This record gives sequence, structure tokens and C-alpha cells, in this order.
Amino acid sequence: MRANGIDRDSWANPFGQARNPGMLTHPFSWELFEEFGAFPAPMDRHVTEFFPARFPGGKYYESVLGVDAYSFERTIAAGDKIYDDTINLAKGDGPIDDERLKSTGGEHMQTLQILDSLWQDRRRTYAANLPNRGCVSNLPKDAVLEVPALATADGMVAPPIGELSIPLTSILLRRLAAVEATVEAAVTGNRKMFAEALILDGGVSDYETATKLADALIEAQCVHLPQFC
Repeated sequence: MRANGIDRDSWANPFGQARNPGMLTHPFSWELFEEFGAFPAPMDRHVTEFFPARFPGGKYYESVLGVDAYSFERTIAAGDKIYDDTINLAKGDGPIDDERLKSTGGEHMQTLQILDSLWQDRRRTYAANLPNRGCVSNLPKDAVLEVPALATADGMVAPPIGELSIPLTSILLRRLAAVEATVEAAVTGNRKMFAEALILDGGVSDYETATKLADALIEAQCVHLPQFC
């Protein structure tokens, strides 16, 4: 498959060296862009989680997801380092400015910028999880979407995006259905609904496996889920 005129087999391994330094990374995101005309902002490490059927056995181009592509261990270790660096920064002496925040890496450095934009009504744009309320006109108004939003004195405000294409809308509606099923299962303590939610989520494709996974997850968290126990 080719995206933007580039053969995907020539693209870079996300944790290795590109065979051609001019080739693009995040190949799956570019495939989605070619298919739907929209580029997913979180890019491959996060986006691949929502399309498990596209990667049977975790096969991801010339790599394996969670192993040599976006390794679970390296991802967790990176997050732990950011957390430790942020705690040490908060407990240390001296001002907490942008330069010192940059040393922690990640999106955490945006905290002061967002607060400043809210307080000073600077209306800078950030990605935010907000109730839809018509931002995307053909998705449920009460759905929570991650959208571009302005940090204003009145809070985070999402400008209208309009109507998404039918293929994109169908993908998002399935994700929203999984969330709704999960909430219903949690409120009612319905194990069968929880299994259905796992299937809707896409990570499990058959009911028997979904039931076993649901039972194992509930058992592991039973103290926090008395409605199931």
C-alpha cells in the first residue's frame, strides 16, 4: 500500500532507524489519512489501540506492537520517569518555568501555559476532552470528545467542527457505544453487558473470550466493584 506516494514497506520502524531518512514515520496514521482524508493527531502509538483488527497478532509492518514497536516496558518506564522528574521539580527550589518544565518531557509542560491562557484569556488552542454539545454535529451531544479547544477566561471552548464523513462517524459511534455499554454494565452490575462492551471495544472478537476476560478483570478489582460481586 502507498500513502502520499510512499511505499509503506519503506517507512521507518518507530523504534529503529529509517532505511531512508526521508521516509515518513507513523505509517498507519498516514494510511487512515489516505482512506478518510483526516489525520489522527495522537499518531500511531495511541491510534493503533483502537484498530486491533488491523493488526492480527500485533503485527505492525516490520515490527510487533508492544514488543519492538511501542514497547510496553519502555512506554511505562518513560511515563514513570516523567512522573518522578515532575515530583522532584515540584519539591525542588527555584521557579517552575517553561524551561524547567521542558526537562520533564511529555505534555506536562503545558500545565502552566494552559493556566496562563485561562487566567489571561489568551485563547490559545489545546486538545481537550469536552462534552460535544454540537461541536461535531452528527455525533451525540452528550458524548465526550477530544477536540481542539480554546483556553479562555470562560473555560475551555471548542469551536464548531461541523459534520464528519459517514465512515469516520461510524468508527466513532462504535467507540462511543463501547463506552455507553461499559457505563451501563458498571451501574447495573451486569456481567453480560460488560462482556458485550469488551466486544464492542474491539480488543476481543468472541463472546467466550470476552466473558473470561470480564470475569478476570472483575475478580482483580472486586473490592472496588461490589455491584458485580
